Amino acid sequence: MEDRATENRINWKVNARKIYDAIRAAKDPGGEAWCYFRGKRLAVLEAGFGYEPADGPPGTIVKMTPRGVEVVTGAGVVVLRRVRIEGEEEEAAIEALMKAGAELHAVLG
Repeated sequence: MEDRATENRINWKVNARKIYDAIRAAKDPGGEAWCYFRGKRLAVLEAGFGYEPADGPPGTIVKMTPRGVEVVTGAGVVVLRRVRIEGEEEEAAIEALMKAGAELHAVLG
């Protein structure tokens, strides 16, 4: 059986609804949904849905705006709103990822 930390890793290949639900469910005490960005753990603390279609492999950043960072999933788009990069404080996704050097077409793992 996987431990809770491994079980909450985001699988960008599933649909946007499943990822959104997993992010919300992981808010239970001691949990958080996460992935990797440039070798650092990226906790996703708040997210929503993108409504414009987007192409690219799952996990690809396709839009960065003050509203959030849009990421392609297996079906649909998730908008990252609040995140925490390993070793940093929680902040708006656009701010955190721009400071970490994110750009369009970067891939979250």
